[in-house]
Amino acid sequence: MKRIFIASFLMMSTFFQLLASDPNISGQWNGKRLQYNAEKNAYIADFEYRYHLVQEGNQVRGTAKIILGEHYADINLRGFVEGNKFYFEEYEVTKAQRREGYLWCLKKGVLDIKVLETGNMSLSGATPSFLENYGFECTGGVTFLDKAKVNPSIQDVHEVIASNSKTNYHIEIAPNPFFESANIKLNLDRKEVVQVDIIDIQGRIVKDIHRGELEAGDYSFEFRPGSDIQATYFYVRMKVGSRTFSKPIQRVNF
Repeated sequence: MKRIFIASFLMMSTFFQLLASDPNISGQWNGKRLQYNAEKNAYIADFEYRYHLVQEGNQVRGTAKIILGEHYADINLRGFVEGNKFYFEEYEVTKAQRREGYLWCLKKGVLDIKVLETGNMSLSGATPSFLENYGFECTGGVTFLDKAKVNPSIQDVHEVIASNSKTNYHIEIAPNPFFESANIKLNLDRKEVVQVDIIDIQGRIVKDIHRGELEAGDYSFEFRPGSDIQATYFYVRMKVGSRTFSKPIQRVNF
C-alpha cells in the first residue's frame, strides 16, 4: 500500500511539473495519420505513423515514418514548441518505397500537446499536406500520436477532428499555397484584443499584421513577403485573449 501511494505521488508530481512549464516532446511517438478524400468529408487512407523527436530549448528536429501496407516514407522534420503547441513541417523524404509515379504528401501544421494525468503525452491535430518537390496542396488529414505506444482508436481521432473544427474557424487563407500574396480573413463574434502575425518554422515573427482591439465583424489582410524573405513556409498566428489559433501557409517557388 505504501509503495502504491509513493508511486502515485511521484506520478502526480511529474504531471504538475509538466503543467508548470513548456513540455519537452523529445522521444518516440506512435499513432495514426488519416487522409481526407478530395471533399474532406471522409477518409481514404489510414496510415501507421511514427515520430522520433529531439527538442533543444524550444527548437525541435527529428524524423517521421509513415507506412501504408508495403509502402512507406522516412521524412526529416523540424519545428518548435510554443506553450502547448508543436509547430512543425516535414521537409525532406530521405527514403521511400511507393507506387510507380506516386509522390508523398509532406505534412505541415500545428499539433496540440496534451499532458495526461498518467504522465503520458499526446500530439494531435488536423494537418494540411503539400506535395513533395512541388509544394501543391494535397487533401490533408488528421494526426494522432501517443508517447506511451498506445495505438489510438478511431474515436480518439474523431475527437481530435471535432476539437480542431472549433479552433480554426477564425482564420481563412486564400490562395494557399500562394505565388505572390495571400489574403487572410478573420471573423470575430465580439469585440476583442487581437494579435495577428506571420511566423516562420523557427518561431520568428516575419511580419506583424495587427496588434490591438477590433470590433466584432469580418477583417481582411494581405500577406506579401518581401524580397528579403526567402522562406516558403509560414504560419498565420492569431492570439485572441488567452487563446491562440494558427494555420499554415505556403508560398510556391519555381
